[in-house]
Amino acid sequence: MDISSIKFESASTDEVQSAIRAFLDLPMEMPEIWNGQVVKPPLKRVTPAFLSPHLGNDLGRASALMAELVSSGYLDASGKPLAPAMALAHDKGLPRIPRDVVDRIIARLLAEVERLNARADARVFVERLDLFGSTLRDGTDFGDVDVIVHLTDPTEGVTPEDMEEQDEVNEALQAVSEHINMTSPFDEVAARADKKTIYTRQA
Repeated sequence: MDISSIKFESASTDEVQSAIRAFLDLPMEMPEIWNGQVVKPPLKRVTPAFLSPHLGNDLGRASALMAELVSSGYLDASGKPLAPAMALAHDKGLPRIPRDVVDRIIARLLAEVERLNARADARVFVERLDLFGSTLRDGTDFGDVDVIVHLTDPTEGVTPEDMEEQDEVNEALQAVSEHINMTSPFDEVAARADKKTIYTRQA
């Protein structure tokens, strides 16, 4: 994404990018069990009240920006970030790369996955990789390589060591290239996007 071409009337591009990044960094609340029923937490949504601190606590500007982001397709009517907002948030200001470089990055990523999954003492594995975003479209240059990383489900018998190993696996994958944009499978936008599976671990 070339963010130099993006203009907003109610805020600078840097202000919008910073606000969306802060929103995506908000911790995700997990469902709870109440009286035997699964109670899902309210979904995260961008609101004028959330935007206001990023705009000098100007609620008027925040309301105007909220309307602008909805009308321009960055948010849906409920305040959920859409694909353009995600692309803006994840943009690292890196030079764009041609298709052959994208293909080499993907090949190196797959090789790193094979290395990680072959560790004799591994408890956390890369179960699946999905490509999404601009990488799936025809084009001559690309801003990044969007990847959804599915790791071993840690919900049963998880230990602090497992959580640390998850971080180490993610760091190793990210180290393959600064152009890789890794996304959780729980990300709402990524979950709805068109995807192509490029790796599935064989048990």
